[in-house]
Amino acid sequence: MLIGAGADISVKATNGKNAIETADSNGLSDIAAYLRTIEIRDLALFDAVRKVYNERETADSSTRIANWQAVKDALAAGGNPRTSGFSTKLVTSLMYLAYDLPNADDATVQQIIAHSDLNAQEQDFGATVLHVAADVNNVKMIGLLIKAGARLDIKNKKGQTPLDLAIANNRTGAISALRKAGATENLLAVSDQGWTSLMELVNDSSFDAARASAMLKAGVDVNAVDNDDHTALMIAAEAGLSDAVNFLLINGAKSNLRDTDDRTALMYGASLKNGDNALQIVKMLIAAGADVSFEDDDGHNALYYARNEANTRAGTELEKAGAKSESSTRTLTPTPTPTPTP
Repeated sequence: MLIGAGADISVKATNGKNAIETADSNGLSDIAAYLRTIEIRDLALFDAVRKVYNERETADSSTRIANWQAVKDALAAGGNPRTSGFSTKLVTSLMYLAYDLPNADDATVQQIIAHSDLNAQEQDFGATVLHVAADVNNVKMIGLLIKAGARLDIKNKKGQTPLDLAIANNRTGAISALRKAGATENLLAVSDQGWTSLMELVNDSSFDAARASAMLKAGVDVNAVDNDDHTALMIAAEAGLSDAVNFLLINGAKSNLRDTDDRTALMYGASLKNGDNALQIVKMLIAAGADVSFEDDDGHNALYYARNEANTRAGTELEKAGAKSESSTRTLTPTPTPTPTP
């Protein structure tokens, strides 16, 4: 009865034994033999799905169709997609299918969804299939999973919901689909690169001041730094988003913080290829007290970067604020005269 309802025979009890091992240890040889036939069917399905995934980029169209047929045959033979014990990381068949696979058989995918544990979490990262679909921006799969009842609020081992993960990796399609379904983000989530939700937002051309305000209200630090000591202000300046720069400065962003290369937001703003943006951002930062004399690890100041990109007007603003040409700010060491060889 339980197997007919889709029970996963690979799941292990607290003693480390699965159903087959338990039957063997209790002398129930007939039950163990029966369970092994079930295990063979489940493994055939798992292997067929994994082959579809592994050959998604290398196989030609006819091979892909044949691979999908093998999945359909394994399902027809009674294979259970819930089984996760064939993977040491507890990856389910459905997690492989979360990728946007070529020549996908939609009916087969939906059949597997209908018989899968949509909220199972793999072992390494604690991801559900919805996390996987969000991470690879598979909007179609996201829709199917949500319709089938996948939970939006399960967090992985980093504390990220599928929406948090999509936002951290800038998966725009997934973000839209998950929000439409009612998902809300964890505003305090931080990516592997150390990016806060505010950093992600100010790197987006469609800057939303209301969302940024919500992030600050939730406790996001406006002067937080990522793994390379970049601040949200530096990121916004480099992206050329003057409205984001203005918002950050109004809300306490420090203009003279430096990253691991000793660059400041002013240097990033002066480096923009769009002269109008460079001028606007440079003027904002100077008004906020940005130090025009700072030099980075390469010995370059903001004026150098403005001139390097032919941002003449931004350069003029920097000079008005006291920026000096690099040749006038340092003492050149004369080149030694070589000693003649006798």
